[in-house]
This record gives sequence, C-alpha cells and structure tokens, in this order.
Amino acid sequence: MTWEEESRMCGQWGQDQILDHLQGRLPEAESDRFRAHAAACADCRSSVDELSAIVRLADAPIQPGRAAEESVLAVIRREAARRSRGATKPPTRRSRLRRRTGAPTPASMAWIFAAAAVFVVALVSAILSSSPAPRPPVVRAMPPPPMPVEDPPRPAPEPRVVPPEPPRPAPVDPLIAPPVKPRREPETPPPTPPAPAPEPKPKPSTVPETKPAAVEIAQVVRGTGRFSAGDRILAGDTVQCTTGVLLLETSDKSQIAIKAGTTLTGDAQGASLTFRLTEGEVACSVKTRPERRFVVMSTHGTVTVKGTIFGVRATSVGTVVTVAKGRVEARTEVGTQDVGSGERSSMSRSTSPGRPETVNADRLLSWAYDAGLPSPGTMWIVAGSGDLQAPMTRVRASGSLSGEPIFAAVDSRTLPTWNGRYLASNQKEGGWATITVDIPETGTWYLWGRFFNPATGSQLWKAETEPKDNDPNSFYVGVDGGREVVFGNHKVDPEAKVSGYRRWYWGGDGSIEVGRPGALSLGTLAKGRHTIRIRNRDAVETSALHLAPRLDVLCLTPDRDYRPRDEDFRK
Repeated sequence: MTWEEESRMCGQWGQDQILDHLQGRLPEAESDRFRAHAAACADCRSSVDELSAIVRLADAPIQPGRAAEESVLAVIRREAARRSRGATKPPTRRSRLRRRTGAPTPASMAWIFAAAAVFVVALVSAILSSSPAPRPPVVRAMPPPPMPVEDPPRPAPEPRVVPPEPPRPAPVDPLIAPPVKPRREPETPPPTPPAPAPEPKPKPSTVPETKPAAVEIAQVVRGTGRFSAGDRILAGDTVQCTTGVLLLETSDKSQIAIKAGTTLTGDAQGASLTFRLTEGEVACSVKTRPERRFVVMSTHGTVTVKGTIFGVRATSVGTVVTVAKGRVEARTEVGTQDVGSGERSSMSRSTSPGRPETVNADRLLSWAYDAGLPSPGTMWIVAGSGDLQAPMTRVRASGSLSGEPIFAAVDSRTLPTWNGRYLASNQKEGGWATITVDIPETGTWYLWGRFFNPATGSQLWKAETEPKDNDPNSFYVGVDGGREVVFGNHKVDPEAKVSGYRRWYWGGDGSIEVGRPGALSLGTLAKGRHTIRIRNRDAVETSALHLAPRLDVLCLTPDRDYRPRDEDFRK
C-alpha cells in the first residue's frame, strides 16, 4: 500500500510524526504532504489542534494557578473522547504491528506526557506558592467581618495577594503558520554574592615618619669606571672597582686605595669604621685616632689598626696582611697575631694567623702609592739640612744615608754646665742644629733619629750598674723653645743582642737605655710650622778621642707604632 493510500485512512499519521511536524523536526517534503492530508482529514486536524496546545503549553513559562491545571485537564479530556470515538474503527496495519510487538502507541505516549505535565505543573505550583511573587502583586482589600460591640477591637486581617494571570498567546493555525520550534529559555546566571565592605583605611598619622639620614663614610678622591671624584660613599654601600685604582678619603683624611677586581662594603658605628672585603685588594693609610677603631674584615679574619699604612688581599684560599708602617692586629676564629712594619702575615678561618715574615712592603704596595695613597704624615728630614750653630757641624761618615751627618766638635767636659756626666739641659752651649717643619695635622707626633756612637770602650764615666761601653751617645731636643728632653742615649738591646755603639741604629726615647729602642714623643703639635732644636749633650771630641755621637736622619711621624727602616728613607 502506498503512502497516498494510507494517508486517505483516518488515524494513519501517528502522533510522533505530528509532534515532529509541529516542532520542526519532520523533513520539509513530508511536512508538506502532512499539511495536504490534514486539510482533508478531520481526525488528523483534531490531533494537530490538541498536540499544538500541548506544545505551546510546554514552551510557555510555567505559571502557578488553577488556569494552567484546567488547560492540561481539558487536553486530557479531549484525548480521552477521541480515543473513545476511534475505538470502533478497524485497526490499521501500524496499530496491529504495535500490538504484536508491545511498543507504546502514540495515544499511550500522549497520556504519559499529559500525566507528567500535570505532575510538573502541580509540583511547581506548590513550590512557587511558598516563595514571593516575582512581579508586583495586585492587592484587593477585603472588608473586615463585623465585630461585637462588647469585644475589644481586633486588628484587620492582612490583604489577600492574588498574582496576576499571565497573558495567553493568541491561537495559531498550524496549517498556515510555520511549525513551532522549541524555545530555549536563557540561562539565568547564579546570583552574584554581595561585594565585601571595604576595610576602613587607617587614618594618616599626624606625626611624620623620619628616616635616619644615611651616614657618609668617604668620598671619591680619584675616580675610575663609574665613579667620579667627589662621589659620596654612604654606610652600607658596596663599592666594586672594575678597572684601574679607586681612591677614597674618609672624614679624618684617612685614605683607602681599591684595586681593580675588588668588592668592598663600608659601615660606620659611632667613630669606628668597618670595611668588609669580599674579594680583591685594598691599601689603607689611617690617621692616628686612639678613640676610633679602623677595621678591615674578610671571610678569614679581621685586621684592626689605629694609625698605620697597610694592605689586605683576600682570595678564596686566604687573606694576606702586609704592613708598611705601624702595627696591626690580625685575628681569626682561632687566635691573634701582631704584624709590624715591613712584615706580612697570612690568615685562614680554621688556623691562627701565620708568623710574620719580613718583606719589602713598599714594593708590594707600590700600586697604591702610584695611585696617590700617602703614608700617614711621616716626614723624613736630613739632620744636616737645618741651620747649624757651632761647634755643631757636618762630617763624612761611612754608612751614612744622608752623606754628611752632624756632630758636636767639642769636648763637653770643658763647658761651664758640665756636671761630670753631661751638660745641663735648657742651655745655649755645645752647639745645635735648628730645623723648621710644617706639621700637616694636629696630633701627637713622635721623633726617631738614626745614630752612630763611636765609643772606644774607654768608659769615661764608670759605674758598676752600667754596661761596659758608657761613652757619649745622646743629644737634647726641644720644640718651639720649650723644655729639652734626652734624644738617643741607647746602650744595648739584650733581646736583639746588639749594642748601641759602633753601628748605625734607629732610636729616640732617651729614657730607654737598655732594651728595644722606642720613639720620642714630642707631645701634641698643632697643624702648622714648628721649630725643632737638636743640641749637644755629652760629646767628647778631641785630637785623641773621637767620641762625639753622629746624627744622620730624622723621622717625624704621628704613628706611635711605626718603626723606621733604612729602606723607607731611601724610597
């Protein structure tokens, strides 16, 4: 049987196909053939009307109320009536096939769908009836019931709220209008949680915050790389010298030479300065200030000074300290070691500093001198360069550094103030040399002299408590016309097992007759010009006795620990 023959039979179009047609899922050609069939078939048109109402009801937003329930029940009643009318009709081949296979018929599917719709509508009505209406309600005031006179007045009941019914869509002819396509409701985004209240901002303090000012520890004297003369170095700054030699100067005129490849960080605590040497080499010329500590630290130990010139070189293996003038303390975690002028010591973290060895410190630190690093105020003066008052005179002597040291060509025993051992102090006899010097800075200054005492063992002044050689060996010295003190007078150094006679030696403090020679303190000298007078004290110079002491070179220094050497003067 062809499709045209089946189409002329009532009920041959199933409800599944009609629903596909109404929802736009049926091919366009079959939809056109169904429209032609439904125009001539009253049963199919009735099915179209009923299923169209169900489709519109399914697509329309569900609204609670009795009207929606009545609409669904009306559809169910019409479907029941149609089924009763079609019960007398002979079964078709499709209906017989469904009975044999047990498949659900379109009518049973419509019943299931209708029952589900009624259940959903009732459930949604129950849920929405307990929640507030989304639209503004229509309020109808109800008059209160009459109340007895003798009863107290009762509050009026709350007005009844009746939600408005949604507008019903106009009927659409499914044979004329295009099939209704299912409409998707827009997804409602989840409610956005309220933004948290902003935290109250703290009120600005009425007292302004004051940051401590950075402490300047040095300025650049000679620049290199990215550093220029006049740049300030503050506490905590790390200086990296990549090329050449960088020269810094502290507030007290101490200077630090920094070699290429060196990293140095400075810090200040009160009057003390501390420099941490990470790698590389530095040379320091430190002014004498007893109240101030000057420290150079490395990963292997520390070097502490109060006034000297020294160098520190740090590598990954250890740290080497070289002292050109003065004295420093080298300290590690294990022990300490004093390092003096012309000495060098090595340090490592796990051992005590090495025993100092004698080196040519000036040669090792020549790179710093070439960059302008000065020694801490040390001055070298040739004794014969001053104004000489006879009988003080010059003489050629073997071993002299200057070539012509001075001596008093007189027999002091013949002079009026002779007391049997030496001439009286603060007098004007015996001859002297006057030397003018310019002191570069105010401070305590120390005087050294290079002496030669040509004793013959005559023991002019015999005493049981004195050494065998007790011949002339001293001078007087005074500054700016002040009190004279003994200069020289050294006899023997038991520790070094050397005598103060018949050899050149460096001495100064006349109170040290036996022991290691030391510098003579001139006291505090102000910056500027001063006059030093060196006078004969005990010379015995005759045609038979040549016992007058010789004075070759003077060394004036602010460094109490500095010990001059012949090579220092030659440099």
